[in-house]
Amino acid sequence: EKKYGKAIHAIAPASHNAVSTPVLVTTGDLVGGRRRLIYDDLVALKDACDKAGMSKLGRRFVPCNDHYNDMLLDRKNFGDQIVNYKAGTLAPNIAGFDIYPDFANNPYYTVSTKVRVAFGAVPGAGTTSQASVAFALSAIAKKTGMTKQYFDKPTARNQQNEIAYRHYFIAVPFQAKEIGAIISALS
Repeated sequence: EKKYGKAIHAIAPASHNAVSTPVLVTTGDLVGGRRRLIYDDLVALKDACDKAGMSKLGRRFVPCNDHYNDMLLDRKNFGDQIVNYKAGTLAPNIAGFDIYPDFANNPYYTVSTKVRVAFGAVPGAGTTSQASVAFALSAIAKKTGMTKQYFDKPTARNQQNEIAYRHYFIAVPFQAKEIGAIISALS
């Protein structure tokens, strides 16, 4: 999960730029101090991505836990068009995005400035919101490198083998474009 957490953080836009890296805010009902994600927000993100020139082929949307739950709860408006309630899963494609399961390690943004919080930094209570990330698959560079094994034989003092692994992996956008995000408004 840490490897994919670093990847989704690197893929997410550093900040809002309407021309190349849109970061939008949710507009749904205010519940628990944040506005819920609604279908109109996904359509607004699609529109922003269209205007920013994001490829329509291979568009992916990785919702954070809160946004995924918002989509599951929106039965009144969308019923089985968005969610298969018997299976508890999202439809594979909504508003032009291939929807991927919720991910707990999505990046955080400072809501007032729409700037991404540094990886590993503690998000500020009441000032930051976890993002759902959108990107075009063709705009992402991914390289899974080698896995290196480290092994120490036991010594007379320590009769245990010690083994460790290091795996090299990176996923980043080729350029700061064809990526976007949506964060929850806090009021």
